Amino acid sequence: MTRGLEHLHNYGYKHCDIAARNFLLFMKEKKESRNQRLAITDFGLSRPMEVIHDASTPFPVVWCAPETVEHLHTDHLTDVYMLGCTFHELLCIRTKNLSVKYQTGFSK
Repeated sequence: MTRGLEHLHNYGYKHCDIAARNFLLFMKEKKESRNQRLAITDFGLSRPMEVIHDASTPFPVVWCAPETVEHLHTDHLTDVYMLGCTFHELLCIRTKNLSVKYQTGFSK
């Protein structure tokens, strides 16, 4: 997970929607070993690092970093915050879908 996100950031993009639902696990059976690969998906909210979001930009609210909610700021560090939320979600073995709706903008 971290390598894929690092790869995206090295190419100058931020994902802005890191969540367990946006990772796919590929498993290939081989004769002597199992080969697994994890892929990041859903690049619908991805933007170049220099793009600044405005109040009309949708965000996955449950996984948002505090600076995104407060100042609409996104960068590679906000992706890392979302990845931490994803790890927490996976470690807690959540069985319920949060049914998060994307919200446009934030009111203070």
